[in-house]
Amino acid sequence: SLNIDVLSFSRMAQRCAGRGLPLLEKGAKQLLVSIALREVRDQFEFYNRQALHPSFAKTAAGALSALKAAGLNPSDLRELARHAEGERLKAKLGDMGILMAAYDALTARRFEDTDNALQRLAEALHIHNPYAGRTILFDSFKGFTEAEYQLISLLMAGARDTVFAFPADRA
Repeated sequence: SLNIDVLSFSRMAQRCAGRGLPLLEKGAKQLLVSIALREVRDQFEFYNRQALHPSFAKTAAGALSALKAAGLNPSDLRELARHAEGERLKAKLGDMGILMAAYDALTARRFEDTDNALQRLAEALHIHNPYAGRTILFDSFKGFTEAEYQLISLLMAGARDTVFAFPADRA
């Protein structure tokens, strides 16, 4: 019999690195970002005034998702801030690093945030890759985030074969 798994990266993360915690919905995530903003606002150099506005939590939640999709974590943001040119960029990166660390601390043991799932999957695959020695097919992707590239690299390293199928541009 064939042993075939059809999985998205998020489903693979749930299977290999899931912790059985409640999944955060968009509204709950914004609420937790709002709480994190209140906790660390006094540490901000740039966003201290914006952090007071309720609408900023939605903007900040979107920014955190984008930064995590780029494969960045709080220490990466602190490092980028240290080497950034321009005080404004330096302050913004530093503030986002502070916020991400506070948000991660709030969610760490109580909720499953899909934005953290790919990082946890990468950590789990470093320890044990259940797909090693198997043929892996990547189908119907139009592009990949940095976090997904990291996973692909880990999966390919142990794979027997790797196949990519991309949609054709019919124009």
